[in-house]
Order: sequence, then structure tokens, then C-alpha cells
Amino acid sequence: MKKYYIGLDIGGTKCALTLAYFEKDSIEIIYKKRFETKEQPPKTVLNLFCDITYEALSELSLSLSDITRIGISCGGPLDAYRGIVMSPPHLPGWDDVHITEYFEKKLGIPTVLCNDADACVLAEWKFGAGKGCKNLVFFTCGTGFGSGFIFNGALYMGTGLGCEIGHISLRKRGPVGFGKVGTSEAFCSGAALGEAGKRRVRKEQAKGKTPYLLRKAGTIENIDARLICETAKNEKDPLCLSLCRTFAKYIGEVSSIVIDMLDPEMIIIGSVYARNVELFEPTLLDTVKKETLKRIGNDCRILPAKLGDSIGDYAALSVAITQNKTI
Repeated sequence: MKKYYIGLDIGGTKCALTLAYFEKDSIEIIYKKRFETKEQPPKTVLNLFCDITYEALSELSLSLSDITRIGISCGGPLDAYRGIVMSPPHLPGWDDVHITEYFEKKLGIPTVLCNDADACVLAEWKFGAGKGCKNLVFFTCGTGFGSGFIFNGALYMGTGLGCEIGHISLRKRGPVGFGKVGTSEAFCSGAALGEAGKRRVRKEQAKGKTPYLLRKAGTIENIDARLICETAKNEKDPLCLSLCRTFAKYIGEVSSIVIDMLDPEMIIIGSVYARNVELFEPTLLDTVKKETLKRIGNDCRILPAKLGDSIGDYAALSVAITQNKTI
């Protein structure tokens, strides 16, 4: 029997609503619509989600009563258990937004909220590279560096704000990530790779040099992870290749900590890493080999996310399907 679900993916730049049906462990997306967040106040965004919901139902000849559940994937901090978004840095003005209560009252559909990295690990576990695993870790290397953990076949969230791997200190000194010096987020996120590129270019400029990366970017402000990876892959630029190796080494260090502590079957890495795996994988695997206990390190597979750029859609839907069942 088909069960219909709605997934809401809330990001600082874009939001998306996806409607799908789930049958016999397979999912089929039958409607999707994106819109720009544009720093709109939360009420405007939530109302727009409701309008799109009615639009989708009308187009598909469905009613509100046909929808089993709504799943929401959003960056933290948030309280997933109480359904409250609590001032995420990428969503200015979203302060203590009781988001699940809003949709349950407005649409009458049970609603579940989940941190975006937790939602992504659910998606890769249910439909991606981690299908069939009982113990799985997911890293996202986008604007931030988040993580999600599946332990013994269930999502682990602690008291609600657990598994914030981006907040772990890698160095006593260094760049700042989410208000803390030297964190893994400050070294391992896609944004961190872009900032590292800018710092390296400034150092070269101080020596009187004009690196190729700067000439290609035009200005330092235009340097980002996408440009660094593109220049490393296509033009084998030494500076960009060096930046990518250093970036991969940091992710390898974090992976090693997780492997030695938790002994997972698999680590799946998304975002910048998944799109450029050939640039990062050799250094990451070499780092893990050096840093971990031999048997444990050899047993853990490290793979790029399988769901690619669609992971946000599957993540929100996975939240709806699994109901955030946790340990």
C-alpha cells in the first residue's frame, strides 16, 4: 500500500518541498518545488510551504488526509524532540520557531523536525551508500561541517544536540568555526576550504607573487571551494592541489577519531568531498591508515555520498518516513 509523505528542506539560500510515496522499501518522488529563502522572515517561508503543499495536492489530486507525515530537515541549532528551530546562523531571525506545531495546526498533518546532518545520514542509510548498515556515520562538508550517526540501526541524537562533530577541537590555534577557535568545522567544511584558499593567496601576495588562483578568481573575495577544486582538477594548479591535500588530511583526522572511538562499518562523506572525491580520497585514506588502530581502520569503509545533489530531498523525506526514531 502506498503511503504519501512530504519533505521540507530548509536552507539559508534555498528551500524545497518534495512529495513522494513510499512502498515496499522504495521511494518515488512525484512532486518537487524549490524557492529562494532570501532572508525572509520565518512566517513568510512557512506560509509559502503551506501554499506549495496545497498546490502540490491539487496537481496530484490528493488531499491533506492522504499525507502520512511531514519531515523537516534544517540546520541547527534546534530542538528536534520539541520541534523548535533555535537561531541557526544561516537563518537570521529564526529564533525559537515552533515549526512542527505550526504545520500540525495549519495543515493537520503530523510533523517531525531533524537536524540536516542527521537527516542526511537517515537518507544515505535508507536509500544511499549506507543501505543495510547497522552502524554508520555521515559527514557533510558544505557551509558547515556536520555529522549524523546511526547506531545499532537507529539514529543517535543524545539529548537533542548530540553528534556536533564540527565543534570538536582539532588545533589550539587556527581559524574560527561556529564561534570556537580551531574546530573541525573551521578546517573541514567547504567554506573552510575557500577561506584557506584566501589565506594562502594573501601570503603569496605578501611575498610579491600573484598566484594563478587569484588571476582566475579576479578578486580574493571570489575564491571558494568550488573554484579551488575545479582549478585543481582541470589545471593541476600546485597551490590548489596543496589546499585539497591539506583539506583531506583534516577530514582524515576527524574520521580517525570517529573510527577509533566508535568502530563504525562505514563513514559516508557528502557535499564538497562527494563532488570531488578523486582529489581528496588518497590523502584521506592515507591519513586514516596512519592515525587509526590497524584492524579498526581497515574494517571501516569510507565512501562518498551516493544521493548526490538530491540528498536534501531524500533527507527531509527520510525524516518523515522514519519519524526520527532514536536511541
